[in-house]
Formats: sequence, structure tokens, C-alpha cells
Amino acid sequence: MIALVALAVGTALAVAAAPLVVYAATLALFGWAHVVVEMRYVRDRFAGRLDRRLVVAWLALLAALAASRVVALAGGVLPWPRPLGELVALLALLLVTARAAPPAARGASLLVVGGASALLLGLPPAVAMALLAIAHNVTPVAFLAERLRGEERRRALLLAAIAFGVVPLLLFLGAFDVVLARLGVPLFAGDFLAIGDVSDHHSAFLAPAWREQPWSARLFAAAVHLQCAHYFVVLHVLPRLAGAGAAEAPRSSARRLALPAVAVAAGGALLLAFVRDFGLARSLYGVAAAVHAWIEWPLFLAVAFGAAPLPMRSVA
Repeated sequence: MIALVALAVGTALAVAAAPLVVYAATLALFGWAHVVVEMRYVRDRFAGRLDRRLVVAWLALLAALAASRVVALAGGVLPWPRPLGELVALLALLLVTARAAPPAARGASLLVVGGASALLLGLPPAVAMALLAIAHNVTPVAFLAERLRGEERRRALLLAAIAFGVVPLLLFLGAFDVVLARLGVPLFAGDFLAIGDVSDHHSAFLAPAWREQPWSARLFAAAVHLQCAHYFVVLHVLPRLAGAGAAEAPRSSARRLALPAVAVAAGGALLLAFVRDFGLARSLYGVAAAVHAWIEWPLFLAVAFGAAPLPMRSVA
């Protein structure tokens, strides 16, 4: 436990000293890998617990979401602002999930979706998207809470509260900036990396109205730390939990190796793209990242309200 807390604090110091470098390096090195690992975990853990019709509805809506990003990336014109269209797609995902809940829980799930709709559509779309981008990095905590039980869950959630709560809050409040200043550690902008200034990448987590605020750089740093914590749990912890309770059917050796091989090849190509043109590669990565991020919210709703019941042999 002490080692994990030390890792969280060390990461926060690195983020405070070089937010752009940490953001760009972790995105390029671990972004694609974490999408593949997380989607595989979702498939193995939840596929056998979901109604096939609900899965088909999810896939159709997620395909529309991905298509809108591809059109925007290709320079096409959408009939609506892309952020608004993505919010509507998310709410549609939540709505079809709520309707799939058992009758006893359907009213409560629809009430939750109504509240989420009022909140997200009541905000400027750019603000809603920024809040969802930050909140997405906290979703591994929900996977841990769903998977673990008893003392193991309490210990994991305590660590998560530190890594995903206390440390980012201290980053936002500037506590690690004070530590670096007292240690005489200079800030490192990383301009020579040819990926732009920190302000060029604020769009990943900050709405336009926030970017001129005095706290914008600290919020960006806190969000980058959450991104690092997200990658750590998805790539290091979830694979260790993926054995028991999986819904995956036995497959041949060739089929088991096919997905990792394709994923590694695609990840290598994307890493080269990040080196050549960081902005373009981030946009390409964003298509897959949006799909894996958007599927989490209806999935958690399905788990919370019984549309994805626990398997008979869940780990205690």
C-alpha cells in the first residue's frame, strides 16, 4: 500500500513539473493499449450478462458516434455540432439501457437518466464534454468496486480514494507546485518535443471558457494525473482480476492470439503516428477512445439497476 501511495505522489510531482510531457508520453505509449485491454475486460466480464438486443443497440449507437468523429476528422460537415451530437448519443445509450432494466428497477433507472439528461443538456456542450472527459478517468474505480468484495474491496477503494481523489485535489490546489519550488525543481514545458505548448492540449480536459482562468493549468495537471492513474489500473490491475467470473467462451489458440497481435501492430503504427504528427494521431486515437469511454456509462447503469446481473460464480 505504501508503495502505491508513493507511486501516486511521485507521478503527481512529475505531472506538476512537466504536465505536457507526461500527458503526451503516457497518451502515446499507453493510450491505445489501455483501450484494447479495457474493452477486452468489458467483453470478458460483462458480455454473457447482457441481453443481446441491448448489445446490438449499443453497437449501433457507438458506430454512429465513431462515424461522426471520422467525418469530422476527414473535414466533413455534420448537420449538428459534434459535441451536442455526442451528448445525445450518450443519453440515447443510457435511455436504451434504462429501458432494459428489470421492471422493479426500471423507474429508478429512468429517473437517473432523466437527471443526467437535465444536467448534461443544461450545460454548454463543451463544458459537459470536458466534465465527462475528466470523469472518464475515474471510471476504473467503478470496475474495482464491481469486481471486488470484502476487505479486498475496502483496501482497493481506500487506495483509489488517495490516487483518484486526494492527490489530484492537491495538484489542483497547487500543493505540489509549492513542493517543487522549495526543492528548486524547475518547470519543464517540453516545447522541443514539437507537440505544442500546454495550452494547445487543454482541449483534452478543459472547456474553452476555462482556459483563461488562473486555475486552468492546475486543473489540466490534475486531469493528467487522473489519466495516469486510469492507465495504471486498466493495464496493471484489471488484467489480474480478469480470470475468474469471465463470460468468455473457450477459443482456439489462433483466435486467442489474433486480437493481441492486431492490437500490438495497430499500437505500434499509432505510436509512430504520434511521433510524426501528434495532433493527427491524437484525433485518430480519439475515435477508438470515444467508443471505449462512452460504453462505460451505460454499462455501469446496467450493472447498478440489474440489466447486467452478477454471474452465478462471482468472486467473493
